[in-house]
Amino acid sequence: MAKHKIAVGIDRGFGATKYWSDLVSGHIESLVAPITEERANELMNNNKGDKSVIILHVDNEYFLVGSYVAEVEPTYAERDLRRSRDGKNETILFLAGMGLATDEVNEADLVVSTGLPTDDHDAIKDEYAKKIMNDGNAYKFTLYVGSKRFNKSLSVIKANIENQPKGTIISVINKKLGEGMSWDELKKRKFGIIDFGFNTSDASSYVGKDIVKGDKINFSTFAMVEIVATAKKLIDSNFKTKKKEDEVLKSLETCEVKVKGSFKDCSEQVKLAFEEKGNLLVNEVASKWESVIDTYDELILSGGCVANEVFANILRGLFEQHTGWDVTIPENPRMANAFGFYLISASILQNL
Repeated sequence: MAKHKIAVGIDRGFGATKYWSDLVSGHIESLVAPITEERANELMNNNKGDKSVIILHVDNEYFLVGSYVAEVEPTYAERDLRRSRDGKNETILFLAGMGLATDEVNEADLVVSTGLPTDDHDAIKDEYAKKIMNDGNAYKFTLYVGSKRFNKSLSVIKANIENQPKGTIISVINKKLGEGMSWDELKKRKFGIIDFGFNTSDASSYVGKDIVKGDKINFSTFAMVEIVATAKKLIDSNFKTKKKEDEVLKSLETCEVKVKGSFKDCSEQVKLAFEEKGNLLVNEVASKWESVIDTYDELILSGGCVANEVFANILRGLFEQHTGWDVTIPENPRMANAFGFYLISASILQNL
C-alpha cells in the first residue's frame, strides 16, 4: 500500500499551536509538562474520551500537552518567553501538531509549512527547516488523545519556512479569489499586515504574495506581553487575587475570572488593558510605517489575540483614529496563518 502524502500547515504560537490539513484542523494551548509513565496511564484511565487530555510518548519519555496541563500540572503552565525554537518544548509541540494534523493516519510523508517571527525569519529559517526535516528520518512517537492510541511514523519530505504573517496573506488572497477578484489585480495589491501573537506581534508588508524588504517596515514588537502583564495587575488589584499567566490569558478571551469558586465579570479590566497597551502598539506601528502608510491598498489584522472581539474592535478604532484606516480582520483570525500555511504545503505537494 502506498504511503499517505499529506500537506500540513502549523502555526507554532507561544499562546497556542494551530494545525491544518485536508483531514482536520484545530489548536492546542502551547503548554508541555513532562510526566511519568505511571502518571500518563493514570490520566488516560481517568479521562477516557476526553480529547483535551493529550499525551505524547517519544524516546522513552511522556509529555502532557495542551490546556489540561494548566489543570493538573500548573507548575508547567507558565509560558517561558525566553525559550528558543530549538528547545525541548518546541519539539514536543511541533510533534503534537503534526500528530494531530494527521488525525487517524499513522504512517505518512508530510509537506510541512510553518512560520517564524519577522526578526527570526532570515536569521534561522534554514536551520529551522533542517531541524524539522530530522535528517530524513521518520518521527516515531505515540500520541494518546482521550486515551485513544495512535502509533505515528511521520516523515517530513519538505519543510517550508515562511515569515509568520505570510499564512494570513495567502488565506486572504484565497478568499478574494473565491469572491471573484482576479489574480492580476491581487498580485499588484499592497497589503500591510500585523499578526498579534502572545509573545511577539509581527508587522510586515506584502505586494501580492511577496514580502517587501525593509527594516522600518517589517518588525516584531512585544506589546502583547505588556497587555497580559497590565491585565494581570488590574485583575489582581480589583479582585484581591493573584492570578497565574495562563489564567490571565483565559480572562483575555472570556472576560471572566474565577474567584473563590465562582466566575466574575472582568470585562472592564480586560478592556482597560487592551486600550492602554493597544494604543502603544498602534502608535508604534503607525510611527514605523509613517513613510509608507499611504502606499497600502489594505491593512490586515490577524492572530489569536484578534479573535477576542473586544480587542478587535478597540484596535479597529485605534487604527482609524491614528491612521485613518478601516482595517480588515479575516474570518477566524486565530487560524488564518495555519490555513494559509496549509494552502502553501498543498501547492508544494501538488508539484512534487
